[in-house]
Amino acid sequence: MDGLVPGPGNGESSAAQDVAAVLAAVSLPVVEPFGPGSASLAGLPAFIPHPVPDPEPASRASTARAVQADTAAALDQLRVLESGLAAVKAALVARHLGAAAVEAAALALDRWQGGIAESAAVAEIGASLHIPESSARLLANQATELAAHRRDTLDALTAGELSWRHACTIVAETGTLAETPGTTPADTAAFEARLLAAVPGTTPGRFASAARRMREGTHPETLPTRTREAIGKRTMAVEPGTDGMAWLSLHLPAPAANGAL
Repeated sequence: MDGLVPGPGNGESSAAQDVAAVLAAVSLPVVEPFGPGSASLAGLPAFIPHPVPDPEPASRASTARAVQADTAAALDQLRVLESGLAAVKAALVARHLGAAAVEAAALALDRWQGGIAESAAVAEIGASLHIPESSARLLANQATELAAHRRDTLDALTAGELSWRHACTIVAETGTLAETPGTTPADTAAFEARLLAAVPGTTPGRFASAARRMREGTHPETLPTRTREAIGKRTMAVEPGTDGMAWLSLHLPAPAANGAL
C-alpha cells in the first residue's frame, strides 16, 4: 500500500480505493468436482497391471492419483494465499484505526470523544466484515499490535510462513511478556524471534501449547501476569438451547469453580 500514489486534494483516500479495486478484481478459479462419473475417466481401464510400461498409460487409478497430487499442491498454495489475505486484512484494519486516530487528533477530540470515535471505527470494521462488534474489537487489537509492534510476525504471515492463528498466539504470548514488569522491548523482540523459529511444521494448537511452555520456561516471571489477565477475562454467558432449555457457562478461577460444585 505504501507504493500507491495519493490523489490530489484528497490525502490517501485514493490509495484505499486502489486496494479495494485490486481486491474486487481478483478472479478465483472454478474447481470442477471429480468422481467416478468424471468425463476424464471415460474409456480408461481401472489400472495398468504389472509390469507397468514407461511411460505409464492413463488409467482410472493413475488419473485419480494425478488429481490428488494437483489438489494437494493447490491446497498448499491456498494456505499461503489465506495467510497473505489475513495479513492484508490486519493491515487494512490497522490502517482504518490509524485514520480514525488521525481524524480525532485533527478535530481535537477529548478522551471521551476519541473513545466514541474509536468505537465507531471498530463498529464500521465489524459491519464491513459482517462480524459481531466484539469480534471486530478483538481483531482490531490483534491487527494494531501486529502492525505497530510485531512487524516480523506480520511479514511472516504475508509470506504464508504461518497462519493467522499462529500469529494471534505470538501476539498473545509476546503481549503477556511485554506487560510483565522488568521486561524490555528487546526481551519481547527476542522472544518473538524464538516463537517464529518454532512455527514450521506445527499446527496452530500444538504451537499455542509450545509457545506457552516457552514463555513459562524462559520467563517464569510472566506467570502472575498471565493469571491477572485470565482473571480479568472471567465471564458468564447464557446460550439458548432447545425445548425450553438453556446453557449457563462460567469462566472463572479454578478454586471458585471447584468450590461451586
